[in-house]
Amino acid sequence: HPLLLAQTCASVDVISGGRLIITAGVGGAFNRAQAAEWETAGVDAKTRAARLEEIVEIVKALAAGEPVTYRGRHFSLEEVEMLPRPVQPNGAPFLLACHWRYRRPAQLKRAARLGDGLISISDTPEEYAEMVPHPGCFEAVMYLTVNVDPDPARANADATEFLTGYYGSNIWGDRWGPFGDPERVKQRIAEYAEAGAETIIVRFASFEPQRQLETFLDKVAGSFC
Repeated sequence: HPLLLAQTCASVDVISGGRLIITAGVGGAFNRAQAAEWETAGVDAKTRAARLEEIVEIVKALAAGEPVTYRGRHFSLEEVEMLPRPVQPNGAPFLLACHWRYRRPAQLKRAARLGDGLISISDTPEEYAEMVPHPGCFEAVMYLTVNVDPDPARANADATEFLTGYYGSNIWGDRWGPFGDPERVKQRIAEYAEAGAETIIVRFASFEPQRQLETFLDKVAGSFC
């Protein structure tokens, strides 16, 4: 519920001294297991885009510190005021998920209207470059899933096992990655930066994240500091 989310985010923002950033998307229902999660929560998956928009509107409104009255299709509030108030004057910024490859203008319009930036997870650098200019002047972020290993076959096997277990299926196939040696990872990061990504978040598709992090810091990160 957006009221609980708003209060949780405000609490984290206070505890962290104003360092919270929220990334959010409509969520997926790509297979039966994922669809069942929506059903178990009592939510119609077909309404998830509209619900997300109302949630962002409510969380942002409550962060402003004034009483909020809201009438939506999914949520309604009557003169609700929230404490604690976040440290950041307008609350934590929202980065909203966009995927250019779907060719759905609604997600870009949503990010431009409600978000403080956009974040992509599955676009190629070429697709990302097509998307970035459209929303306007706000932060562009890429969430990059990698596995750093000199042995490409081992990297691919580790990453595939991790992603299949995490999502229930390999929902985006070869759009993940790169999986392989540090030079390949550095090249891919550079390609996204060239495409317009201002911030790149790295996730390790591995059951040994500590080893991945150490390799990344030693062999990759120094090229971008």
